[in-house]
Amino acid sequence: NGGQGIIQGEVGQVVVRVPDTIRQMIERQIERLSVAEQQVLEVASVAGGEFSAAAVAAGLGTDVWEVEEQCTGLARRECVLHPQGASEWPDGTVTTRYRFVHVLYQDVLYERVPVAQRIRYHQRIGERAEQGYGERAREIAAELARHFEQGRDFHPAVHYLQQTAENSIR
Repeated sequence: NGGQGIIQGEVGQVVVRVPDTIRQMIERQIERLSVAEQQVLEVASVAGGEFSAAAVAAGLGTDVWEVEEQCTGLARRECVLHPQGASEWPDGTVTTRYRFVHVLYQDVLYERVPVAQRIRYHQRIGERAEQGYGERAREIAAELARHFEQGRDFHPAVHYLQQTAENSIR
């Protein structure tokens, strides 16, 4: 399967595997980064293809400024991330948003995170976003549903899935 992508699954559950040669190239690029940068990127991959530094800080349980410093450095080197402007949450949290230069980087980084850690990162990110949006959490219901579902906290996941459906109907 060397350089070919593989598509597996039933309709509605298609999984595309990153070709091994591309995965190896991305892995080598990531391994050249500092351990702190790798960890920030791994948590960022859990936060999403586009994410706020606040979400990553919540996942790591660290200060936002530390995450912004790491992400800004990576973005300046045009390495893995691009800045996307400011992100302001209803609770007054203001940070920079970033996005991965390509979804393949996010995929490779996400797969590097052990499952138990991934679950915990999703929980922390979901809890912090819910807190940050407070009464306006409905605005990001789909994102919250994803984090709570992946974080195995099913009660709020179902609640936000219902809100996502209501938002879609509107």
